[in-house]
Amino acid sequence: MRTSVKFGLNTFGLGLAGAALLVGLGGVAQAQTKEPMKVGGLFSTTGGGASVGISAAVAAKMAIEDINKAGGILGRQVVMLQGDDATDTTQAVNETKRLVLGEKVEIMFGPLFSPPTLAAANAVMKDHTAITYWSFATSGAITVDIGPTLFPAGPSGDVFAETMVDYAVNVRKAKRIALLLDDAGQSVLVINKIKELMKARGVTAVAEQQMPMGTTDPTPNLLALRRANADFIIYSNQAPPDAGRVFKTMDELGWDVPVAGNNGFVVNYGAIARVAGPGIRNLAAGVGVKAFTYCTGDAPGTSAYAKFLVRLKQYVPNLDANASIVQMAEMYDIIMIAKAAAEAVGSTDGKKMTEWLETKGGTLETISGKLFLSKTNHFLQVGESLTMAENLDKMRSDGLYKRAGC
Repeated sequence: MRTSVKFGLNTFGLGLAGAALLVGLGGVAQAQTKEPMKVGGLFSTTGGGASVGISAAVAAKMAIEDINKAGGILGRQVVMLQGDDATDTTQAVNETKRLVLGEKVEIMFGPLFSPPTLAAANAVMKDHTAITYWSFATSGAITVDIGPTLFPAGPSGDVFAETMVDYAVNVRKAKRIALLLDDAGQSVLVINKIKELMKARGVTAVAEQQMPMGTTDPTPNLLALRRANADFIIYSNQAPPDAGRVFKTMDELGWDVPVAGNNGFVVNYGAIARVAGPGIRNLAAGVGVKAFTYCTGDAPGTSAYAKFLVRLKQYVPNLDANASIVQMAEMYDIIMIAKAAAEAVGSTDGKKMTEWLETKGGTLETISGKLFLSKTNHFLQVGESLTMAENLDKMRSDGLYKRAGC
């Protein structure tokens, strides 16, 4: 029997800028006789990941207000103590220590990104397993050894790589594939996995170009790929403005080669288009979550994600067009998943919650779809969860993108 993570009705509004001020949400805690439950929220509300971090903070506030209105977790109202890691590894470690060891939060949401999460895992999480930790990290370096009670919302970079290669080879039938990446550690790992997968299929990249993050002129890199006569590009990118400059330069060069990218192209499409211009013609597809996409014939407005988006727009009537809505849904999900696990075992004990999630997590119904957790995999999404999303400039009326190949 499957357990549903249900939504409550909430029509309160909150602007994205205000999310950075989120510190406590136990608004009706005075009516409770039980001590409020402190949870940590370590979001990148400044620095390079601020657009995602601020969006995540809004979704966290929405989820916790819903939880508190429904009676809290284990009958206790929830108060979130928020920190900002500034998308920086040192600050992530310091803030994780403050919240976990100083404030003694019972559940920890964040850090969000892979480098801060890896740093905090090695410094804190691997030794302090009395609580669970939740992240958006996708690095394949994150394992149950360094994060025994850590649960990343997204799949690992290895899964992104497989999804992109399948799309290039099987769907697009590309013959001359070129690789483009920035110098972020995660991008390098993904491209290395892509080369490994291509080799296993008897495919060799015709060219590869790496650019430093923050590059202002990708022209030399793109010209090198064009000279190799590439008919398809797989692009692993961590910084939306950089991707925007790449697509803008392609347009200026008059080069129409199709490009497939990782999940950031879906999550951050608005931020990329802000630099590249609307209707990015070279962007063929990005890695997406199946539950956030549609096939021709699927009725609009019927998916859990579409229903969440309706509620989100009620909660934030003036929702920023560049908000990371996909990751807002994932943040809402992970808070509700943590609630379900705590209530299933009657405790916020990290080891007990982890054991339940490893064996029973697949019974939960979430916005993001089915979970695939096990004792060796704590990533909430795996290959079966993903697809390539196309026509990213043509989101359907209910907020879903078209699924590739259907």
